[in-house]
Parts: sequence; structure tokens; C-alpha cells
Amino acid sequence: MVGEQLPGVSIEGRVTIDTSGDMRRTIAAALRSMPSTVTLDLSAVSFIDTSGLATLLEASRIARQQGTRLVLHGLHGQPRELLHFSQIDHLLDIAEPEPNGPASARAAQHASLGAAGRQDPRR
Repeated sequence: MVGEQLPGVSIEGRVTIDTSGDMRRTIAAALRSMPSTVTLDLSAVSFIDTSGLATLLEASRIARQQGTRLVLHGLHGQPRELLHFSQIDHLLDIAEPEPNGPASARAAQHASLGAAGRQDPRR
């Protein structure tokens, strides 16, 4: 598997009832060749509504039926929160951020800041 290029799809912007059909067609095209894994990069998605959630669930179902692993990457902000609060995150394969990636560095920095946004002198 070393050096193997996995099929991937990048989705950008807002995923709403007006754009979820485009996302559905894009994911379907990636699944068409029945690869073992398809990665879905959602790092540039700023908003997702329930039609977007339905599209993700449909894509996940199709992938499972054909033996493909559909992995969601880059979830953050409102899309990640909506998947969590709706408990749909338990139904999807969501890759966690890399421990040394930019998001974890920001989280570590945020954790070390005091209440007023200053560096905590105890650290």
C-alpha cells in the first residue's frame, strides 16, 4: 500500500440543499470504480445542512454495500458539531486530526492561555 494513491474528493464552501446534489455526484464519481477506500476532504467546508448530512449518509451506505471504506477528513467547526449533536458521527468513518497538525497546535496553545488571553505563568 506504500505509494498507493487513494481516490479522494475535496468538497468546499457551504453544503446546502442547493449544493448537496453536486456533492452527491462528485462522491458517486469517486465510488464508481469501486476502490477499497475513498477519502472525503471536508476541511474547506464551512457549513453543512441536513441535506448535506443525508448525502453523507447515502454515500456511506453505498460505499459499505460495495465494500469501499469512505473516510471523512478535515471536519471542523459547524459541520463537525452538527455531526456530533445529531449523533451521525457514530455512523461515519471520521479520521481524527493528526496529533501534531495545525489544529492540535492551536488547541495546545489555547489550553496554555490564561483567562485574559495571556500566557499562563505557571506553564
